Amino acid sequence: PYDANTTELWMAPPELRSGFRAELAGEVVEDMTAVEADWSLSTAVRALLRPADVGERYDTGAVLRELKDCWLQKPICTSIVIAFWQRYLVKLAELPDLQMDAASLLLEWMPLKADRALPTELLSVMARCGWSRLRASEDAVARSPKATAAVARAPTAAAESARVIYL
Repeated sequence: PYDANTTELWMAPPELRSGFRAELAGEVVEDMTAVEADWSLSTAVRALLRPADVGERYDTGAVLRELKDCWLQKPICTSIVIAFWQRYLVKLAELPDLQMDAASLLLEWMPLKADRALPTELLSVMARCGWSRLRASEDAVARSPKATAAVARAPTAAAESARVIYL
């Protein structure tokens, strides 16, 4: 049924790719799998009624708490991607050798509320934050071991609803 579809591949900004830590990504997937929930109509309604873009905030402590609270809501299709990268960035900031502010990283690379971002909003914010969009056919994605492995490792809800793959 998806023969004529195209898949969008999004690549993290070079700054995130250059220091990517696979072990942290694995921890995030484990964390997310432990709290996995089914898709939620109430979360979808929230996405229609409330903005997801955090915008510029100055109280980074409040931003971090607010974004973490969003991870606990039942997901919609975009929640998985947003929560994954936000959780990854928080874990990255917590590494003793890096000394980074987690909220600042979230505001720079993924400033969205995971419980209400619609796909167009997610894609717009990702482009604004330096993520790169690549296009490929379903066949090209199917032949890519990296993309296939990424989908295989994704939590179940993500694998069922994914039409966009993030590398």
